[in-house]
Amino acid sequence: MLDRIGFRVIHATSEDPRYLGSDLERHGPGMNGWRSGKGQAFPQELILQLESRSRLGHMQLLAHQYVIPEAIELFIGECIDSGDGVEDQSKIDLNRVHFIHLGRVTMSTNQSTGFKARELKSITVKCIGAYVKLLINKAYRNKYNRDQQAALVAINILGEKLEDDDEMTKSFSQITFEETSERDKNLFSPFDDLSFTMYVDNEVQDIIRKMDLKKQEAVLDERFDYASKLKSSMEHLRKSGELLAKYQLEKQIAANREDFEKAKEKKMQMDSLRESLYKSLRVKELLEPNGRIPDNDEPGRVLLGVAGMTRSITELSLPQETMSVASTPESTTSGRFSELTTPDHEKKESGYYSNDEPKLPPVFLKRRRPLTVAAASNLAAEKNRDRDREREREMSLAKDDPVPNPNAPCSACVNRPSNMSERARRYAALPIQVFGEPLVEKMFSKSFSVKEDGLRCLHKTLSDYKRGDKNNPPSKVFRAASLLLQRTIKDTIFGVFHLTTETLIYLLDDFSKKHRLVGSELAQGLERILPELLSKSGDTALGKNKVAVECILKLQSCQHIRNLHVISTHLTKPFDTPVHPRLAQSKTEMVEEVLKLYGLSADKSSGLTARDYIEFGASALNQPSESIRRVAERIVISLYHTHPKLVRQNLPLEGDISKKNIQFRQLFQQFEKIDKDRKDGASIAIMKDLKGSHNQSMAASVYIPKI
Repeated sequence: MLDRIGFRVIHATSEDPRYLGSDLERHGPGMNGWRSGKGQAFPQELILQLESRSRLGHMQLLAHQYVIPEAIELFIGECIDSGDGVEDQSKIDLNRVHFIHLGRVTMSTNQSTGFKARELKSITVKCIGAYVKLLINKAYRNKYNRDQQAALVAINILGEKLEDDDEMTKSFSQITFEETSERDKNLFSPFDDLSFTMYVDNEVQDIIRKMDLKKQEAVLDERFDYASKLKSSMEHLRKSGELLAKYQLEKQIAANREDFEKAKEKKMQMDSLRESLYKSLRVKELLEPNGRIPDNDEPGRVLLGVAGMTRSITELSLPQETMSVASTPESTTSGRFSELTTPDHEKKESGYYSNDEPKLPPVFLKRRRPLTVAAASNLAAEKNRDRDREREREMSLAKDDPVPNPNAPCSACVNRPSNMSERARRYAALPIQVFGEPLVEKMFSKSFSVKEDGLRCLHKTLSDYKRGDKNNPPSKVFRAASLLLQRTIKDTIFGVFHLTTETLIYLLDDFSKKHRLVGSELAQGLERILPELLSKSGDTALGKNKVAVECILKLQSCQHIRNLHVISTHLTKPFDTPVHPRLAQSKTEMVEEVLKLYGLSADKSSGLTARDYIEFGASALNQPSESIRRVAERIVISLYHTHPKLVRQNLPLEGDISKKNIQFRQLFQQFEKIDKDRKDGASIAIMKDLKGSHNQSMAASVYIPKI
């Protein structure tokens, strides 16, 4: 298990007088970290001296919400002349420290969050050293960072301190640098993570760490009821610790503004919350300072207190719109979300006041911290119940009225879709321009019933479309519709996928013929959608598999689509990499069906030549699944009747392989039988020809005397 390694900032190229480099040495809710001086040149350099020479495992960098460097380069260092990597600060000569480059970390611009979030980078760095150098590149330009400064809110270094002299003689061997995976995060305690140390009240942090040790001891002693109570209490303490940290920040901001009444109010709120929290969770009894307490081994005793405590925590004076989403179990994929202040929302008053002190814990991007059901608050449970009721309401509405009124506008939907993100709006700029935002919002909804309603509206819009609109010509409508279908065809819900295929067939067949779209436009739209449609043909769900295959064959049956040669070239492309058996099976069966229906083509670009079929069949013969090989054998044998020489050229030579491989041995036996039948048939035909010619010659040579 990796531990947190302390460090000192021994050098900084520049620093803002209010944001010193030494602030990085401590973690806590009130710490603002380091910021470069105003008008300074880049890159900026920070050098950290570790407590002792260590084997590093992980590093975490917490960026500011709007004072953000474009990238940070990391170096690991050793003192060249000193056997001990640690010296007194007054004696450190940085010229004798040799640094090796580890890697580069790029940071997000943060524009997508409106500069109200912070990014936490967690990196795996496996190396040994006593110094760490950070080379900080220039900052991103934005309206809040007018002085072009760069900042870091916190740095966390995790690893193992080296005590053994043999280990200390090892240099920078086996250096690695990569993004931390979920597996690697299990190598260090969650209580050493920046998401814990920076945003949980310090006193609560200490209690949680003590409870964690008690929980480990309880598991060893098989006191599982006690361990369960400790676990539940730790989760509620963490949640409440974040709230206490928020109050601490608000109290500090109020004091800096000399708003002492508000500061006093926040202090009273903190004291009241802390007292009721410790009392309801029975913190003193759970820590067992004087030995075992029998009540702790009784099931359910603490959980009742926790349930009663949860409501009082969530019903404090925290405004509803600023309630952290971390309280809900559904926020496990995107981390904790809450608002941060920006300079536009702040007022500078007399006294010292930091512009960037957050009013709430910031966002953590790409962080996963699942909560158990026991840790969910009453607020989260209520949200879950509301979501279930909403889903039931959607299901009942879809059941009562599965097909919308064709005369009703598409924007009039019962289930209002959620607002689109900025990224979705950029992707759907053309569809929004053509079909309008209400319809496109349905297509991007997370509710399957709303998405199905959007597909029906799209189908109706396409069927009602008439030429003559100069702003939206048929080609533009086709491109916009294909973009939407390219998204919905990836949906996992069968109903959405089935409606997508129906709309796709109408778009490529009826709509394109009715409005006489050019072949290049059709080919581009089909090229965008066909790869995903082919992958759905290999879906393990039989319904989706069947619908996808039928859709592909239906499109191939259309003459104007078949002439594009898009589907046929994709189908007869040989297997050059390992393929999922279901996908290979569907593709091979579709090729066999196309061969039966449309035969061979002399056009080399069609994908339907004898060579295309034979090369595909030869690659399918090497698939591990027997059912795939059986279909491939039928394709190859049917082609052998007309192109025997070409078939043999694309198969292994008949010899040793046919003796070892029963599949090829049986295949070559089939070829020999076909050759024999062909030879026998030719011999019979020759004998018939010879017999006919002989009779004709005899008749010609008969002498008929004159009378």
